[in-house]
Amino acid sequence: MSHCFTSCLRLLFCFILIPSAAHAQLRFGIRGGINGSSIVHNVPVVTSSFSRTKSSDGGAVTGLVFGGLADYSLGNRFFVQSGFLYGRKGGGLPDAQRNLNKFKYGDLEIPLLFGIDFWDKLNRRLYVAGGPYIGVLPNKSTDYGLKGEIGAIFRYGDGFYVSYSRGMSGYYPLGSGPLGFYEGDNSVISLGVYVLVRWNRTLVKSRQKVKTGDYDDALTLALQDLAQTEKEYNRAVAAQSSAMGMYAEPYVESLKWVGDVWHVKNNHEQALFYYEKASDIYARHPNPNGTDYTRKELEDALIGAYLKTSGYREAERRILNKLATKRQEEQQKRGHWAYVGYLSAYLESYYQLIDLYVKSGQYEKAREHIKTVLH
Repeated sequence: MSHCFTSCLRLLFCFILIPSAAHAQLRFGIRGGINGSSIVHNVPVVTSSFSRTKSSDGGAVTGLVFGGLADYSLGNRFFVQSGFLYGRKGGGLPDAQRNLNKFKYGDLEIPLLFGIDFWDKLNRRLYVAGGPYIGVLPNKSTDYGLKGEIGAIFRYGDGFYVSYSRGMSGYYPLGSGPLGFYEGDNSVISLGVYVLVRWNRTLVKSRQKVKTGDYDDALTLALQDLAQTEKEYNRAVAAQSSAMGMYAEPYVESLKWVGDVWHVKNNHEQALFYYEKASDIYARHPNPNGTDYTRKELEDALIGAYLKTSGYREAERRILNKLATKRQEEQQKRGHWAYVGYLSAYLESYYQLIDLYVKSGQYEKAREHIKTVLH
């Protein structure tokens, strides 16, 4: 039974996880937390005086767990998640005098969870997942069982989880004493956090092509990636899915990168087209959490493209808006330990405005702003 169970799991990993590596919605990450575990024993190795020991008898132990994971979207609200988790587990064992002795051991666990997002609003996902797992014990034997998990994932991949797993007749190490290994069912509750990062092989290859100067190949790959992310975003929009913000993020990233490739190819009109489209999509799904680096990157790219295409009026409007924001930040942060950084950003916006006036032949305005900076 155990051999058949683990063989099926290995086949699942081969057929599900390996082909998925080329998909745009594959994300990798790390996770860590704390385990609370106990072992509900079957027949002990050295004595049959006790048939079971419950965690309420004081047999629970705690330990750390950490590892890597891969999260693969199946479309709509469904996903598959797996990884490698190393954790400290254990439990309590009754001896012949009915004393409970606690022990710990290390376990390398490989879960395969199938999940669904049951709530997805404001770019926050709440999900439930469940599935089998296999574990490698210190004596190289295999543990296996079932695992369930509930958690939340935020827009940029950070999140938290609570999971429960129950082993199925695994053997657990009790150290080098006469007890050796003990048969029982492992019961584990885990609480932790993780960070996921979207991995896009097509986009990575495109960026590598830009570094080597193969701009045409880079553009071809960038457009392939854009077609995929646009398709997924449009599907979410057509379905009126609350996950539109989730799909908008890779779509905006793809649009901006296509614009960047056109920029290095010195076709600034095309670059401006994709930057404007990215800005429009992003405006529909703003980031509700903290500092918004994506918006700032897009704004700087747009301003640069307007300057290259002689769109001075629009560039001026955007720079003035940026300057007003930077001035407000600079005034609010006076006396703050990071004030120099805010002042530098404020002055940089001024220099950008002066450069615009020089390029557009508005020398008087350029001279006035130079005086303002000097004062």
